[in-house]
Amino acid sequence: MGINAYLKERLGVSHVQDTQPAAAPLPAEAMLSLLERTVTLMDRCGGADDRDQLLVKDLARNTLLRAAGGVALLPPSPDDEELTISDAWLELTKSPIDKGQAPIVGRQVACLYREEFKQDPPQRQQYVDGAPRKVFSYRRKLLIDAMSRLGLRTLDF
Repeated sequence: MGINAYLKERLGVSHVQDTQPAAAPLPAEAMLSLLERTVTLMDRCGGADDRDQLLVKDLARNTLLRAAGGVALLPPSPDDEELTISDAWLELTKSPIDKGQAPIVGRQVACLYREEFKQDPPQRQQYVDGAPRKVFSYRRKLLIDAMSRLGLRTLDF
């Protein structure tokens, strides 16, 4: 169970219906211009910290990638979206992972990935304990499958 499903269950919300239609995405040129103006405004307000820079860089990269083909990309399927070790643990065990367990589980999943694909998992930058760090990145389906193959009895401490 993901965090959204967990919260819906805890709050007793079965289905929330949008009252407004989704806004059309901005054209790439407009989005990049908006990002530039945002960075300028942030500089005037004292500058951007590492997290702000990472988020703006990520938005710019995504905008450029979408514009590269001249056609809108289809939204990713739920199996293609990234999932953190802690969210996958919560989905599989229905309880949060202990802070000390996450790196251990991460190393075990990385080992399975290396065995299967004969290379290191892809990396991305993520905030961990208040600082940007390179972490291995997994697609949802691959991570859930790997953690299931490890067996929760192996992961319990």
